[in-house]
Amino acid sequence: ILGSEEKGASRALYEEVFSEDSQSFVDYYYTEKTKDNQIYVIEEDGEIRAMLHLNPYKLLVNGSEKDANYIVAVATQEPYRKRGYMAALLKKSLNEMYHNGETFTFLMPASESIYLPFDFRTVYEQERSFYYEAEKQEKGILVTTASENDCEEIAAYASKYLSDNYQVYAMRDAAYYQRLMKEYASDGGCLKLFRKGGEIQDIRIDTGEEAGEEKPKIMIRIVDVRRMLMSMRLKEFMGTCFQ
Repeated sequence: ILGSEEKGASRALYEEVFSEDSQSFVDYYYTEKTKDNQIYVIEEDGEIRAMLHLNPYKLLVNGSEKDANYIVAVATQEPYRKRGYMAALLKKSLNEMYHNGETFTFLMPASESIYLPFDFRTVYEQERSFYYEAEKQEKGILVTTASENDCEEIAAYASKYLSDNYQVYAMRDAAYYQRLMKEYASDGGCLKLFRKGGEIQDIRIDTGEEAGEEKPKIMIRIVDVRRMLMSMRLKEFMGTCFQ
């Protein structure tokens, strides 16, 4: 695991493997996300050849707070692939998460087939609402660009919506949205607020360009079965099967 002062050494591999990411986004990532994440690496010939990042999130699972890690930036330099480096990094990080008392971990796969052999399963397709300037708004709706001053209000609105509709979700607070705004801004995007009578009615993403139709998938892997079972809340019990 890289120390805080060593994390920048992984940037060259990030830029090589994820060349589609803009320079401004990578600047954002290595300024903001590496403040509190963990970076697992494999070094060979004095250089980082493979890596895996764990970005921490606070989740609410049936009303209980749980620490979980979002696995990102899983990468191996091309000449060093097919040596089992990715498998080794996953095994090491999963063992660490287990010993740290974490229940499950999650990721957004480039391809589901990569992670199926490691017992990750798709549980969710993200529904993301995008802003289109040409779209007509209903009467009385005022659309504004979100600023840092709106973050507390946005977090309160989002938290209520999520608690009313989901059993598992990432906790929202002002800091969550401050960081999210920086992420979107790194690629020229922002958050748009839809208000009626001064109250937030909706929040959408403005990417600054035509949004794609693809729904990103989320895969999870149970890290500790006992903790996962203790996290369940059933209104009634009929029968179940665990694989």
